[in-house]
Amino acid sequence: MDLLVFAHRAEAQAFLKNEKWKSVATKPFSLYQSENEASYLLISGEGIENAMTATTWASTVIGDNLQRIINLGVCASLNEDYPIESTYLVRTSYKQNTEKEMSFRSFTTNHYSSDALDINTVERRVLSKEEADHLDNFAPLVDREFWGVAFAANKLEVDLIGIKTVSDIAGKNENICEIVKEDAQLWSELLYDKLQQTDNVKESVINDDILIDERFNSFHFTFSQKQQLKNLSKVIEARGEELIEFLEHNKLFEFNEDHRPKDRATHLIRRINECLFPYDEKINSKIETIKKELSKYDVKISFHPEKETDEFNINMKVSNYLNLQQKFDALNAIDYKSLFSLFQGKEN
Repeated sequence: MDLLVFAHRAEAQAFLKNEKWKSVATKPFSLYQSENEASYLLISGEGIENAMTATTWASTVIGDNLQRIINLGVCASLNEDYPIESTYLVRTSYKQNTEKEMSFRSFTTNHYSSDALDINTVERRVLSKEEADHLDNFAPLVDREFWGVAFAANKLEVDLIGIKTVSDIAGKNENICEIVKEDAQLWSELLYDKLQQTDNVKESVINDDILIDERFNSFHFTFSQKQQLKNLSKVIEARGEELIEFLEHNKLFEFNEDHRPKDRATHLIRRINECLFPYDEKINSKIETIKKELSKYDVKISFHPEKETDEFNINMKVSNYLNLQQKFDALNAIDYKSLFSLFQGKEN
């Protein structure tokens, strides 16, 4: 049995959305079990201590059936040879004890490929280029949990796998937390896809029969997109229609020849959602318009990933009074009333 360990729920959202899970516990940590009872999913919280404690606790809940621990999450790259949105298996984990001292103890995973990378685990975020350059001497990636998970796996004598996706370049941005949160869905989907592609890791059951129509040959679907398409096809069937029939009468097989197959797949799924859930797509479109307008003034606005509430967070850095006034003017110019109306299910 596998235990999937994430620091944050946002990193696990693609897994929670694409598979069926039931809650096993919410305290002291959130633990879920898959519907087929083949795996567990744990939200450990941030940091080495939480990762170590939560993983050990989850093992006592699971018992002797635990065979493998898979830690998945975002990390930072310590140099630009490993770009944002790249995803890697972890080979060996090192721990930073103090700013200039590394722990003598390291842990190597049980499954890694020739392109796997080593990783440093640190207690606090790396905010300076000097510290990033120092850590780069030991490994090209850095996170805040993997060594703690690895320590627990070693004590429990179970196999360990690490999968990390690069969300930022260490030492380049002080507001990196908010920036990473904004793209949490992307990071989670990258992790989900990498897990499906990894040798010897059991794939989710994705029925490729839904792609049997030759017209799908013009599209390239990732694993998570296939799962999304499968879930959408169930909604369509529940409404009394087959997927192919639905695509045909809504003219969704039509696409721009200039677009890449991957972009066509993304566009197709978006258009299916527009047809099935028009209000959701109107909300998403409105939010993207607001984000684009505010980004001109270096103002970042973020909403609940599942749009379960109309509340939002604003993040901005102010350099002077004039700059502050410009940001306030931009915020005041937004048509919030029409957005809130959409959240309430009302037409504008």
